[in-house]
Amino acid sequence: MNEIRIRPAAAGDARLLATLRYRFRAEKGKAVEGENDFVARTTPWIAERLAREDWRAWVALDGEAIVGHVFIHFIDKVPNPVPEAETLAYLTNFYVAPSLRNRGAGALLLKAAVSACEDMEVETVFLRPTADSVPLYRRNGFVDAALLEHPLESHD
Repeated sequence: MNEIRIRPAAAGDARLLATLRYRFRAEKGKAVEGENDFVARTTPWIAERLAREDWRAWVALDGEAIVGHVFIHFIDKVPNPVPEAETLAYLTNFYVAPSLRNRGAGALLLKAAVSACEDMEVETVFLRPTADSVPLYRRNGFVDAALLEHPLESHD
């Protein structure tokens, strides 16, 4: 393993990020869409989001190979008259290649994303962790919080 470097994702990374997204989610369960079809559908979606101001992403590089990524979607809050930040950040699509997990790449990606949120004076960064990822988030300052949700779709 080379020294892991982190850089902002670019639109030119979209195809590889779509491929990694497929692998990430296919680890969690049986895919109902083939990889080629998914990548063809998702590549323009990612490229379009990376061109917008409300989405940012970072990639982890081992040498020149992208081995991980994390995305942030910035969400504007309704303006208010008190001294409170008016942006939230949803951290999503956080993935590190299995061979590099628990070796620091995830912590570096998380640091890059949280630093950008601090620079933008975001109020809160929130996410939906997997059970395996909770220790990483807790080591990096995330805490359990009250968040209510109303699921609208069954995920059987």
